[in-house]
Amino acid sequence: MRVFDAFDFDKAEVVEETPIPVEDPKEEVVEETLVVEETSGIDDAFEFGHNAGDMTVVEVTPVMEVKAPEIDFSALLPPSQKPYTFKGDRYTLVYDGVCSACAHCGMPLTDAVSIQRGLGPICSRKGYEAEDIKVSDDSEALMALSEYPELVDWLSAKYKPQGNRGLVNGLVRVASLNRRSPVHSACTDAVEALGYKRLASALRESLAVIELTDSKENPDHYSMWIKKSEFSWAFYNELRKLDGVALRKYPTKHTIVPKKHRVAMARLFVEYYAGLCVKTANGAHRISQQWFTVK
Repeated sequence: MRVFDAFDFDKAEVVEETPIPVEDPKEEVVEETLVVEETSGIDDAFEFGHNAGDMTVVEVTPVMEVKAPEIDFSALLPPSQKPYTFKGDRYTLVYDGVCSACAHCGMPLTDAVSIQRGLGPICSRKGYEAEDIKVSDDSEALMALSEYPELVDWLSAKYKPQGNRGLVNGLVRVASLNRRSPVHSACTDAVEALGYKRLASALRESLAVIELTDSKENPDHYSMWIKKSEFSWAFYNELRKLDGVALRKYPTKHTIVPKKHRVAMARLFVEYYAGLCVKTANGAHRISQQWFTVK
């Protein structure tokens, strides 16, 4: 017998289904009225999102700025080199090494003797050979290097035992290794203090920023040339206030200055170019209060 035979469908009552009410999905909108009470002064203020009436003082802890540690790159340099700062610029002081350029002219050195000296064969004739030394003071020479105490210690240990001639040899080598830095000028001062004035003049000559000679076209006048990178308009404007000063463009660009103004011109040199080198008919000199001498 099938399962459906157990039910009498003819006698079954029909039951009507009552539909189930479905709620409206729309939400009931409730109107709210915002009532703002008038308050005065500080009650209207808000601090960090809190009402001034319930304001609480919050102590803010300052955040400490974390700086990256400074790296000492001097530890990466060989023992014969030392970094230093001069007038805001950074340099590297080289004590020892292979002298590849002439301390005077800067030309490459090729033979073994020149490399050992730090001076080429032609430039060596300008005072490197024996001079008639009348006064020689090694203490004054080392004082000229007082800004570089490590260099003084190194020269005293390696070259001073060889006498003043050995000290001069060491100074020339250091000047060759540091030709484009203030150490070169300090070494030339030390060489001059040891009595080698001709050699000191030769070392300064290629680094001179001013060249002062007798004018061939204008008697009783100086012909002055200033290196372009060191030219100062402030100096030139003060110089032009002197009568007779004029600019010439032939055969080369230069300025003529009457010799009667040599003292005033020297004062301007000291004011604007102190510590630099000037080349004259008497050799190259470092500009200072005592440098200016004209025959």
